[in-house]
Amino acid sequence: MERTSSRRRIRKPRDELQDSPRVSSELSRTDTTSDRTTLSRSCLASVIIFLILLVSFLGVPKSPNIAHENQAVEQSLHSDIGQKLHPETHIYRPVTTIRLNWTVTAAYLRPDGVLKRIYVINGRFPGPVIEARSGDRLIVDVRNGLEDEGISVHWHGLHMRDANRMDGTTGVTQCAINPGESFLYDFNISDSQSGTYWYHAHSGLQRADGLYGGLVIHRPTTKAIRGVQSPSTESDILKYDYQKEILLLVGDWYHRPANDVLKWYMRAASYGNEPVPDSILINGAGRFDCAMAVPARPIDCSSKNLMPHLIVDPSWSYRVRVVNTGSLAGVSLRFFQGYIRLTHVDGGLEAQQLKQSTTSNSKSIGVVYPGQRVDFILRHPQNTRAKSSLTVELDPDTNPNSIKPYNPQPLYLPSNAHINLTQISSSSTLLSGPSA
Repeated sequence: MERTSSRRRIRKPRDELQDSPRVSSELSRTDTTSDRTTLSRSCLASVIIFLILLVSFLGVPKSPNIAHENQAVEQSLHSDIGQKLHPETHIYRPVTTIRLNWTVTAAYLRPDGVLKRIYVINGRFPGPVIEARSGDRLIVDVRNGLEDEGISVHWHGLHMRDANRMDGTTGVTQCAINPGESFLYDFNISDSQSGTYWYHAHSGLQRADGLYGGLVIHRPTTKAIRGVQSPSTESDILKYDYQKEILLLVGDWYHRPANDVLKWYMRAASYGNEPVPDSILINGAGRFDCAMAVPARPIDCSSKNLMPHLIVDPSWSYRVRVVNTGSLAGVSLRFFQGYIRLTHVDGGLEAQQLKQSTTSNSKSIGVVYPGQRVDFILRHPQNTRAKSSLTVELDPDTNPNSIKPYNPQPLYLPSNAHINLTQISSSSTLLSGPSA
């Protein structure tokens, strides 16, 4: 600014310049040029205003590879992080074929306020949630839009009977999908499988940097005839008495690229201390306190007014499907002003309570470790008007030798208000539904 102002010239008053004929002639030409300049500027301003209005109406196309760095912040500020599911769309319909087209790229986003390069599917993080029913055929065309990385997609928990090469394990069932190439995943979901699953990268450490998403297989049923429902085809909605379903993809999060985190851990200087997660995300959203950043690891952080929220109606009961999508830490969930009943673990395995007395007024579940899934029914007391809250905590026992200066203290929960997953077993057979 100072350099620009120093180049300005102080002109003499106009009256003094008009005393000279030569100057008067030049001034006349200058006035003409000035008028043309003013006209040009006026036209230019009109064009700019028109372009602004046009862009406002049509929108600005974004690069498919790099998203706006503040996109995730804006989405988290004003949106409910709960992923609503639609079982009513799938449990009554016949078997069908679901076709999806995915392009995997990278984007710079702020899921918890800290800027990071993240893998996205069709521009979304986490990837799109797949909802299907038992017996459906799933066809997913995955295109690698990255520049110099191979990818693959693993369907965590699905049996893949007669479709082993579709399992998505790089170096075992398939070669990595090279940049610019595509792979067609084509398989049938078993008639005997239903429940909460997920998909994720099985190539390198890409899952830890965002390449994952939810996969929910609904158990099919038949509609009641004259109000009578056959016990063998009773829907989960009636069996467990709930009205809504939501999916929570919960996991630890590192601000550094996963490759850098692993390299640090493999160094002798780490002394075997496992890398402590920087944050925690629920359905791709979280909140990191920028004041917690350390000078040794500078970050681009902007979490002002960032407060993800989960909206539930206390007059309804919810089936909450939880997947730990993290890399290291277990997580525990606790609901204030709400009670839960555990129903399923690791997909469609129906939970068998060994201590029924511990679940009557339970408000939380025990530790769910990476890759594990838990389903439970969330209910609120009648006439509940107070605001409820959900607390998600990283398991402090995951890293007992942590050198991190700050470590949240675990919540104190009475034993009769906490479901201990070590006291839970599952049925020996998978839940199955009739084929339509």
